[in-house]
Amino acid sequence: MPELAGDAELTNLVDELLYLVEVGSGSVRADEAELGHLLDRLALAMRTLVVAAAPGAPQEIPARNREVLRKVAASRFPRFGSHAIPVRVPSDKPSARVASAIDDIAAIADHLHAVAWLWRNASFEQGVQYLDQSYRAHWGHPMRALQLYLHDVDVATSDAAARDAR
Repeated sequence: MPELAGDAELTNLVDELLYLVEVGSGSVRADEAELGHLLDRLALAMRTLVVAAAPGAPQEIPARNREVLRKVAASRFPRFGSHAIPVRVPSDKPSARVASAIDDIAAIADHLHAVAWLWRNASFEQGVQYLDQSYRAHWGHPMRALQLYLHDVDVATSDAAARDAR
């Protein structure tokens, strides 16, 4: 199974994803493709993540304005809309939910900002612990649904291009 090369690869991945959401490349299609690629890498990183005990007391993470992240993500990915989130297993809710791709991107970026802040201001281990806990509790399931949505967007875009070429 492929593993991350180390701390630097994980920190670079987080930085790349945050840069994409906040700055982008200037091309909507290129940014969409890169988002899919980075989320795939992040999913693999989370599967192979080794969480060590963090030294010291957990740091309090400064609050961020998620609405600002949401507006930035909406401008970066204007073609994205709503998508289904499958039922969690086990679940007491019998049906899938509908979510906003933009809200999911903003939530993931918000948590990754917290991770990056911990790496800079506390320790790498505290950042990794937060990454793991927030992934499991908050953004892991929506990220996986977002990956499927991006796949569907990619297929629809390719199908439309093929029809236009005929």
